[in-house]
Amino acid sequence: MKSLRTIQILFKIAKIVAIILFAFAIAGAVFSALGIALIHVVKDVNVEPGKTLAMFLLEKGVSINAVYVYCAIGILACIVGAFLYFCFYRYCKEVVDDATPFTRKSVKDMRRFAVINIIANVALAVLAVIAAVIAKACDPNIGTLKVGNWISLSFAICLLILSVFVEYPVEAQEKGVLVDKTKEDETLKPEDYVE
Repeated sequence: MKSLRTIQILFKIAKIVAIILFAFAIAGAVFSALGIALIHVVKDVNVEPGKTLAMFLLEKGVSINAVYVYCAIGILACIVGAFLYFCFYRYCKEVVDDATPFTRKSVKDMRRFAVINIIANVALAVLAVIAAVIAKACDPNIGTLKVGNWISLSFAICLLILSVFVEYPVEAQEKGVLVDKTKEDETLKPEDYVE
């Protein structure tokens, strides 16, 4: 089955990509945390005569507190991303281990991952807005914080739709609608009639 082999290759590639993105997300969280520490250390360093980094950023319309908030939201986004990439890696690994995505468990896992993806993205968006509101309440001079684009539901919605297409052959196989061609081609030979 050439098409099933192609599907398996795609899942193996997706598994590798998921683990690479997981590593990037972890690195992103670490670098965002280092960014908070670094900004805290260098905010009072002179970048021009008589002008600190904090003053320079403020001239550009960004306060130091806004940088802290953006880095904190970045850490949160990277952690959520790492969690989702790891879940996707596990799903791909199970499909590769089962040698087919056309099982009842695979359909169930695909839908579960899609729902987890939706919940995680909505939670991330809500937490980002809450962090921005708290930061604005603590420091009214913080300026306008832009926390949009944290939610990405397109992948989860595509997975939900794809699960319907994957479920069809599973149901057909369970109901016996799909016929195994090898059994259909089997015919009795003359030696089978030996008495």
